[in-house]
Amino acid sequence: LIHLFIPFKTDYVIVSLIFFISPFLPFYIKNRGLLTLMKEVLKFPYPLIFLLFIAPKLFFLISMPPYVTDELAYHYYSPIDMTASTKWDFTNHIGLYYMLPRTLETAYGLMFTLTNTYAIARLLHFVIFVSSVSAVSVFLKEKINSYVAIAYSFFAMFLFTIPLVDSTRGYIDVAPAILSNLLLITSLGWLMTKEKGYLYSAFALIGLVTGIKYTILGFVTAVIIFSLVFFIIRNISEVKKYTNLQILKNLIWSNLLTIFIVPVLI
Repeated sequence: LIHLFIPFKTDYVIVSLIFFISPFLPFYIKNRGLLTLMKEVLKFPYPLIFLLFIAPKLFFLISMPPYVTDELAYHYYSPIDMTASTKWDFTNHIGLYYMLPRTLETAYGLMFTLTNTYAIARLLHFVIFVSSVSAVSVFLKEKINSYVAIAYSFFAMFLFTIPLVDSTRGYIDVAPAILSNLLLITSLGWLMTKEKGYLYSAFALIGLVTGIKYTILGFVTAVIIFSLVFFIIRNISEVKKYTNLQILKNLIWSNLLTIFIVPVLI
């Protein structure tokens, strides 16, 4: 948001990061956020073990300069763009796309401002992909068994290698795609356990995936409606206390229709 008023300059970015991180940093340190993350990773290390076998190729891909069309066109900020862009200016662009949130591409620009390299931006996209695969795998391990989790982590990365390779590029499609899997898992977790942590995570993921790319909105809408319908059906006796049955039937039918109509319209 600060780019509405000031340019992407290294000093400005550092000051703004300090300003926004400061309120949360003591809480993060107090709860040993980094150590907790490491422990969670070590609980299910198989995705990282699988990646060790192709580590040299991944290092090469992450270290590459921009080399595919959309990277060069608009996903990555070029050095001249970083120098010339003083603030968000929507008046010079034609089309709705430039008016929509582009959080991941903005993160790319911030990282280039701080490091003067595209490798860190590529690494961010790659980490989002791998960490999401790991999170889904841990969920499957807890709810089903380790064999299913290992199979998912392997096939998610290597059955079709296009997502894995694209996660090292400036294309932003892989991030919302894999995060939408995580959204589905957290929604299922909430429906199965009614734990608020799953629900809060689902809301956070909704904001995250729609902020990265608007085309994922159809899938997000379907997940929300499915979760609501499933929740209402499972708690029909409680819901009746607050609404009559006819209204409930109309709500269910309208939600079911929206599942098929909304994604098509979007």
